Amino acid sequence: DNSLLKIKINPNKQGEFIIVNSNFTMNYLSFNPQNISLSCNGVYTEHKSRINDVSFFHSNQSPLSESFVSGDNDGTILLWDSRAKSSSYKLSTHGKGAVLSLDSNQYFLAGGYGTEISAWDLRTMKQIGKSSFAHSDVVTCVKFFENYLISGGEDNIINIFDIMSQNEINKKINKNILCSDNVVSTMNMGQSIYSVSTMKQNYII
Repeated sequence: DNSLLKIKINPNKQGEFIIVNSNFTMNYLSFNPQNISLSCNGVYTEHKSRINDVSFFHSNQSPLSESFVSGDNDGTILLWDSRAKSSSYKLSTHGKGAVLSLDSNQYFLAGGYGTEISAWDLRTMKQIGKSSFAHSDVVTCVKFFENYLISGGEDNIINIFDIMSQNEINKKINKNILCSDNVVSTMNMGQSIYSVSTMKQNYII
Protein backbone atom coordinates (compact mmCIF):
# COMPACT_ATOMS: atom_id res chain seq x y z
CA ASP A 1 0.00 0.00 0.00
CA ASN A 2 1.08 3.57 -0.66
CA SER A 3 -0.35 6.77 0.79
CA LEU A 4 0.47 10.46 0.60
CA LEU A 5 2.27 11.77 3.68
CA LYS A 6 3.11 15.39 2.88
CA ILE A 7 2.94 18.10 0.22
CA LYS A 8 5.64 20.77 -0.17
CA ILE A 9 5.14 23.72 -2.56
CA ASN A 10 8.08 25.14 -4.50
CA PRO A 11 8.22 28.88 -3.58
CA ASN A 12 10.32 29.61 -6.68
CA LYS A 13 8.14 27.95 -9.33
CA GLN A 14 4.44 28.68 -9.54
CA GLY A 15 2.28 25.58 -9.64
CA GLU A 16 5.10 23.13 -8.81
CA PHE A 17 5.18 20.95 -5.71
CA ILE A 18 6.43 17.68 -4.28
CA ILE A 19 4.36 14.94 -2.70
CA VAL A 20 5.98 12.57 -0.22
CA ASN A 21 4.74 8.99 -0.29
CA SER A 22 4.72 6.28 2.38
CA ASN A 23 6.70 3.93 0.10
CA PHE A 24 9.84 6.13 0.50
CA THR A 25 9.40 7.90 -2.84
CA MET A 26 8.66 11.48 -3.91
CA ASN A 27 6.84 12.83 -6.96
CA TYR A 28 7.53 16.26 -8.45
CA LEU A 29 4.26 17.60 -9.93
CA SER A 30 3.17 20.66 -11.92
CA PHE A 31 -0.34 22.09 -11.92
CA ASN A 32 -1.66 23.83 -15.05
CA PRO A 33 -4.57 26.13 -14.06
CA GLN A 34 -5.58 26.71 -17.67
CA ASN A 35 -6.75 23.17 -18.29
CA ILE A 36 -6.92 22.05 -14.63
CA SER A 37 -4.35 19.29 -15.13
CA LEU A 38 -1.41 17.75 -13.30
CA SER A 39 1.81 16.47 -14.84
CA CYS A 40 4.63 14.51 -13.21
CA ASN A 41 8.10 15.98 -13.74
CA GLY A 42 10.05 13.37 -11.79
CA VAL A 43 9.99 10.45 -9.37
CA TYR A 44 12.74 10.14 -6.73
CA THR A 45 13.42 6.73 -5.24
CA GLU A 46 16.77 6.76 -3.40
CA HIS A 47 15.50 6.93 0.18
CA LYS A 48 15.38 3.60 2.02
CA SER A 49 13.14 4.69 4.90
CA ARG A 50 10.23 7.04 5.60
CA ILE A 51 10.80 10.56 4.26
CA ASN A 52 9.90 13.02 7.00
CA ASP A 53 10.47 16.40 5.41
CA VAL A 54 11.33 18.26 2.21
CA SER A 55 12.60 21.82 1.85
CA PHE A 56 13.03 23.97 -1.23
CA PHE A 57 15.75 26.62 -1.33
CA HIS A 58 14.31 30.13 -1.13
CA SER A 59 16.16 31.63 -4.05
CA ASN A 60 14.98 32.22 -7.60
CA GLN A 61 18.16 34.03 -8.63
CA SER A 62 20.51 31.03 -8.64
CA PRO A 63 20.70 27.37 -9.72
CA LEU A 64 19.35 26.48 -6.27
CA SER A 65 15.90 27.54 -7.45
CA GLU A 66 15.75 24.13 -9.12
CA SER A 67 16.95 22.26 -6.02
CA PHE A 68 15.51 20.83 -2.81
CA VAL A 69 16.54 18.60 0.09
CA SER A 70 14.83 15.66 1.75
CA GLY A 71 15.43 13.85 5.05
CA ASP A 72 14.42 10.42 6.29
CA ASN A 73 14.22 8.12 9.31
CA ASP A 74 17.72 6.75 8.67
CA GLY A 75 19.23 10.20 9.21
CA THR A 76 19.90 10.68 5.50
CA ILE A 77 19.71 14.17 3.96
CA LEU A 78 19.81 14.22 0.15
CA LEU A 79 20.25 17.25 -2.11
CA TRP A 80 18.35 17.04 -5.39
CA ASP A 81 18.24 18.92 -8.65
CA SER A 82 14.64 18.64 -9.83
CA ARG A 83 15.88 18.23 -13.41
CA ALA A 84 17.82 15.03 -12.56
CA LYS A 85 16.68 11.59 -11.47
CA SER A 86 19.51 11.01 -8.97
CA SER A 87 20.51 13.00 -5.91
CA SER A 88 23.52 15.27 -6.34
CA TYR A 89 24.81 15.40 -2.75
CA LYS A 90 24.44 13.64 0.58
CA LEU A 91 24.83 15.40 3.91
CA SER A 92 26.01 13.38 6.87
CA THR A 93 24.22 13.33 10.22
CA HIS A 94 26.56 10.60 11.54
CA GLY A 95 23.68 8.32 12.51
CA LYS A 96 22.44 10.57 15.31
CA GLY A 97 18.74 9.98 14.58
CA ALA A 98 15.87 10.49 12.16
CA VAL A 99 15.75 13.77 10.24
CA LEU A 100 12.35 15.15 11.20
CA SER A 101 12.62 18.73 9.97
CA LEU A 102 14.48 20.74 7.31
CA ASP A 103 14.35 24.43 6.42
CA SER A 104 16.40 26.87 4.39
CA ASN A 105 16.71 30.57 3.74
CA GLN A 106 18.80 32.35 1.12
CA TYR A 107 22.10 31.43 2.78
CA PHE A 108 21.69 28.43 5.10
CA LEU A 109 20.16 24.98 5.37
CA ALA A 110 19.15 23.68 8.80
CA GLY A 111 18.19 20.17 9.87
CA GLY A 112 16.91 18.66 13.10
CA TYR A 113 17.83 15.03 13.77
CA GLY A 114 17.85 13.12 17.03
CA THR A 115 18.55 15.70 19.74
CA GLU A 116 20.83 17.75 17.48
CA ILE A 117 20.55 20.65 15.02
CA SER A 118 23.01 21.33 12.22
CA ALA A 119 23.40 24.18 9.75
CA TRP A 120 25.13 24.19 6.37
CA ASP A 121 26.31 27.05 4.15
CA LEU A 122 24.43 26.75 0.84
CA ARG A 123 27.35 28.28 -1.06
CA THR A 124 29.75 25.52 -0.06
CA MET A 125 27.45 22.81 1.43
CA LYS A 126 29.86 22.75 4.39
CA GLN A 127 28.60 22.42 7.94
CA ILE A 128 28.95 25.75 9.74
CA GLY A 129 27.28 24.90 13.00
CA LYS A 130 25.97 22.12 15.20
CA SER A 131 24.09 22.21 18.47
CA SER A 132 24.00 19.24 20.81
CA PHE A 133 22.89 21.27 23.83
CA ALA A 134 19.68 22.98 22.71
CA HIS A 135 17.37 19.99 23.23
CA SER A 136 17.35 17.01 25.59
CA ASP A 137 14.81 15.09 23.48
CA VAL A 138 14.04 14.67 19.78
CA VAL A 139 14.18 17.85 17.66
CA THR A 140 10.89 17.94 15.77
CA CYS A 141 11.04 21.28 13.92
CA VAL A 142 13.46 23.92 12.66
CA LYS A 143 12.32 27.16 11.05
CA PHE A 144 14.15 30.21 9.67
CA PHE A 145 12.64 33.64 10.27
CA GLU A 146 14.54 36.74 9.14
CA ASN A 147 17.89 36.63 11.05
CA TYR A 148 16.78 33.85 13.37
CA LEU A 149 16.49 30.07 13.51
CA ILE A 150 13.75 28.61 15.70
CA SER A 151 13.91 25.03 16.96
CA GLY A 152 11.34 22.96 18.84
CA GLY A 153 11.35 19.48 20.31
CA GLU A 154 9.69 16.78 22.33
CA ASP A 155 11.40 18.20 25.42
CA ASN A 156 8.82 21.04 25.31
CA ILE A 157 11.55 23.59 24.53
CA ILE A 158 11.63 26.32 21.90
CA ASN A 159 15.00 27.94 21.19
CA ILE A 160 15.65 31.02 19.08
CA PHE A 161 19.16 31.43 17.62
CA ASP A 162 20.41 34.77 16.27
CA ILE A 163 22.25 33.27 13.30
CA MET A 164 23.43 36.53 11.73
CA SER A 165 24.79 38.34 14.77
CA GLN A 166 28.36 37.21 14.13
CA ASN A 167 28.25 36.89 10.36
CA GLU A 168 28.04 39.52 7.65
CA ILE A 169 26.51 38.27 4.41
CA ASN A 170 29.47 39.02 2.15
CA LYS A 171 32.18 37.72 4.47
CA LYS A 172 33.43 34.21 5.01
CA ILE A 173 31.40 32.36 7.63
CA ASN A 174 33.88 31.01 10.13
CA LYS A 175 31.95 30.75 13.40
CA ASN A 176 29.46 28.24 14.72
CA ILE A 177 26.13 29.97 14.19
CA LEU A 178 24.46 27.47 16.55
CA CYS A 179 26.75 28.06 19.53
CA SER A 180 25.21 28.78 22.96
CA ASP A 181 26.18 32.46 22.74
CA ASN A 182 23.75 32.87 19.83
CA VAL A 183 20.68 31.66 21.75
CA VAL A 184 18.61 34.78 22.40
CA SER A 185 15.52 33.10 23.83
CA THR A 186 14.51 29.76 25.36
CA MET A 187 11.02 28.86 26.52
CA ASN A 188 9.44 25.75 28.04
CA MET A 189 5.97 25.38 26.52
CA GLY A 190 4.88 22.58 28.86
CA GLN A 191 4.14 20.20 26.00
CA SER A 192 5.89 18.69 23.00
CA ILE A 193 6.28 20.95 19.97
CA TYR A 194 5.67 19.42 16.54
CA SER A 195 5.60 22.42 14.22
CA VAL A 196 6.41 26.11 14.19
CA SER A 197 5.05 28.75 11.83
CA THR A 198 5.94 32.44 11.65
CA MET A 199 3.95 35.55 10.84
CA LYS A 200 5.49 39.03 10.82
CA GLN A 201 6.92 39.65 14.30
CA ASN A 202 5.13 36.75 16.00
CA TYR A 203 5.94 33.06 16.34
CA ILE A 204 2.87 30.88 16.00
CA ILE A 205 2.97 27.30 17.31
